[in-house]
Amino acid sequence: MASSQGDESSLVVSPVPPDVGGSVTQAPAQVSQSLTMPSESQVLDVLWPDDSSHPYVSMEVSTIDAWPVAVEHWPEIGASALSLILLIVLAAMLWRRWRRRRLVAPGEPYCAKCGYRLTGRSDAKQCPECGRDLAGGGVMYGRRLRRRPVVVAAALLVGVCGVYYAARGHLPRTGRAANWFDWPSARLHAWATANQRWSMMRHALPMLRIARIDPETGAVVRTVRYEPIQKRDGTRWNGRLAGLRENHFYLYWRSGVAEIDAGSGRTVRELPLPGTVGELWAGISDIALHPSRDVLYAYVDYRVTLACDLQTGQWSEVVSFPERSQLLMHSLFALPDADTVILRRALAPRQPESGCDLIDLNSGQTVLTQRTAKHDLSQVVGVTGDELLLTETEFLAVAYAEISEQTIRRWSPGMREAEDLLTIPLRRIASIQGGRSGRLYFAGQGISSPAAPATIAVYDRDWKTYLQPLQLPPRTGDMNLSISPDEHWALTWHSEPTAGPCLYIFDLHAIHGGASQQPAR
Repeated sequence: MASSQGDESSLVVSPVPPDVGGSVTQAPAQVSQSLTMPSESQVLDVLWPDDSSHPYVSMEVSTIDAWPVAVEHWPEIGASALSLILLIVLAAMLWRRWRRRRLVAPGEPYCAKCGYRLTGRSDAKQCPECGRDLAGGGVMYGRRLRRRPVVVAAALLVGVCGVYYAARGHLPRTGRAANWFDWPSARLHAWATANQRWSMMRHALPMLRIARIDPETGAVVRTVRYEPIQKRDGTRWNGRLAGLRENHFYLYWRSGVAEIDAGSGRTVRELPLPGTVGELWAGISDIALHPSRDVLYAYVDYRVTLACDLQTGQWSEVVSFPERSQLLMHSLFALPDADTVILRRALAPRQPESGCDLIDLNSGQTVLTQRTAKHDLSQVVGVTGDELLLTETEFLAVAYAEISEQTIRRWSPGMREAEDLLTIPLRRIASIQGGRSGRLYFAGQGISSPAAPATIAVYDRDWKTYLQPLQLPPRTGDMNLSISPDEHWALTWHSEPTAGPCLYIFDLHAIHGGASQQPAR
């Protein structure tokens, strides 16, 4: 790592490209807290309330549905349960028989503890052999021990085992009973993975968990929603959390949007797409709330953007594109200070010209067009107040290895074109976040070197200097991050599922100081 107040191009932020100079002068900040989920978990999105208190985190948790596994193995479970019952009964009979083995004279009194025969000692208050008090159940009377119950229990035990081994290959193991209900188990998934029981993976049941966490401790305060990520109709919840208005947020699946109560996690209402949209080849790919109006936007099928009036639940078309096959990337960005929503429409690679169009959904007009002669180029976009930050991302493997720096460009409503802002010494930018304090956060990509520490570069625009970077444990996959509205906390995670900690929390106030303070450099 490096930090200085001089030339920005000499600053080095891990992963360090081999062709970028610089010296290590400042150690990166380590994780303050982490959230550990069972089995393999993947963070999908983070949604902050206005007070930055307890964010909502959506996660995909890998589980195995234990109920169809139990239905499939019902002969083994039934035979084992019945055999265990018979074995306990048989053991109790044998124990009782062993305890009463010396009580051979029917009707004669014996000490209940040691079995001493008390014939002719009816006046004794204590056992002459062991000294036990004979009052209150201390005397037992002999009776003939019968072998029939023991023989019957042993015969039933042998019979159950014999019937199971004879019929196990001819018993049905599938049917409607396997669909009666879900019984997700993350522990069973972890056990099957650790013991390589791959046959159980056909009963894998990924779960969508939405939890509220405490950033100070990294603990789950409450699980708001926990359900299969695949709906009954075969579609899947996306896991993207949009908006937090009047204690409601929004989830979407392929053909609709659901309004969720943030307190109870229940679905308040569903907003299915109208049938006039046409064939849902890809379905909804992104949603966004208007900053000030009760309007929800949905980008559908790589070609059309719809607006839903949240008061009436009615959908209307805002903008559409005929060349669906030429579109690759898509996203909606709400600019609160500019009171508008921007659609990012990126052309697919290997076209004569690739690039990115920004469209203002309030007017339906294209406000910025980016084109390049490179055929494998797209854009990563981040929002900071009333502006968008853009950086070019190279997908071609050969060119990817040659990139050592990324130029960040800024655009805000009213500008005719984007202007260069600064250069970040990272090969690729996976995510951009910014706060109204003027600090910018750039997450690099760790997919090329899983063993290298994943680092987030922090740049203070007011002081024009890099601050202490944030370092995550080495993992494969892009880094994602979410900054709290008051810039107290940074929540980061890797794009790939992780076993163990899946969400990492940084206390930015403790690392960089408050936004009004001069940053430590």
